[in-house]
Amino acid sequence: MRALDVASKAGYDPVDPCGFRATYSWPVDIHTTLHKDRDRCINQILKTAHERNIKVITFPCGIMNWGFDEIIQHDPAVLTDNRYNMKPLREESWQWTFKIFDFVMDNYDFDGFHLESADQGRCKTQECMEKWPSNVAYHCYVTGQMADHIRKKYRNKIVVATIQSFASYGRVFAKEERARLVELSKHIDCLFDQGHAGTSIPPKDWAEFIPELHFAYGTSGGIWIYTKQR
Repeated sequence: MRALDVASKAGYDPVDPCGFRATYSWPVDIHTTLHKDRDRCINQILKTAHERNIKVITFPCGIMNWGFDEIIQHDPAVLTDNRYNMKPLREESWQWTFKIFDFVMDNYDFDGFHLESADQGRCKTQECMEKWPSNVAYHCYVTGQMADHIRKKYRNKIVVATIQSFASYGRVFAKEERARLVELSKHIDCLFDQGHAGTSIPPKDWAEFIPELHFAYGTSGGIWIYTKQR
């Protein structure tokens, strides 16, 4: 709550925390994460933020990966070549993903979602590689699908997405990959090109690239430095 006071005085509009409900592995029975003490904390944070005119965007899980370990072990229909991923060509994979996002939004007054799809790679089965040979194409597809579900069910919620790990850090996106981002921009409100080792769209190209977008574009404000202590 003190941190939200500082953020408010500094002029921040949203905050973007993750791990409110589950940090790594959602249980198969998603509703078992409901707990009165945790619910009290979550609702207190939301109330505090909203009283300070700060919106709270949440990251409940990844898209197809990050958070599904127990579910993947439980449901063989979602299996793929990567033990941390679900297969986007399976309807069951989307049902599990939608179920988590719906659970979070239906139970708490969050203002929007933060979408990430690439922290633990992608499906590289023959089917998926034939359909999406480019990693950027793959991640734009699954991110867009999730965004469309949110838009359809929660029209007034903010949808932001990151392109972290869409490609190897520091690699500049090719023309075809940039076109994929332009198409994705029709489905979300804001995209973050974090730039941990240099942005995927180099600054010299921003003046040409950004006007093509249908959403806001931002970075993390420079190269990230991870100290030895961390």
